Amino acid sequence: GILMPLSFMASVVAALKDGTSSVTGYASAREALLNWVIAAGAAVSSYFILSKGIELSGAGTRAVFQGLLGVGVENFNLGDYYRGLVLETAFMATPGLLQIFVAVFGMLLALALLVSIGLALMAREVILVLAVCVAPIMLTMGSMGPLSWLSGMWMKVTVIALLLGPANAFLLGGSALLAQNAHQSALSFSGLTG
Repeated sequence: GILMPLSFMASVVAALKDGTSSVTGYASAREALLNWVIAAGAAVSSYFILSKGIELSGAGTRAVFQGLLGVGVENFNLGDYYRGLVLETAFMATPGLLQIFVAVFGMLLALALLVSIGLALMAREVILVLAVCVAPIMLTMGSMGPLSWLSGMWMKVTVIALLLGPANAFLLGGSALLAQNAHQSALSFSGLTG
């Protein structure tokens, strides 16, 4: 409500520091007016633009997962990995100490991986929600000269948060593909205690 007129007034007053009688004062006032109009338009349309950016990020994430694990996504299952580790240790005739250690270590490592992935995805969503909520304020306040760094900082945070989805998908898909290839190559721990 009141932020738009106040930011307009502040940007025009800041632009007229040379006075109203100079040519540069009028040029600075026109530039401030244009910057304010662009910032107000961006602030009004920020929800729509950010929703399309989030959709694009989601589509990129899905495309990366499909490209990396298109064939193997049906074959790779973390539950089977856990079950294999537990059953391999529990039902062997004489499991060695190293096999039990490797199985417990693998389960703890996979659990830590799942928790960290969940926290990373949740942090991305929180950053995106905050970026959407403060977008009108940051864009409007960034139209004023001394606070122009706010809109640049907001833009950097938003772009990084939008690119985190496909980057995480690339890392997770690549690691899952490597794990599946290692499993298919029979690189298991069953022969360690031989």
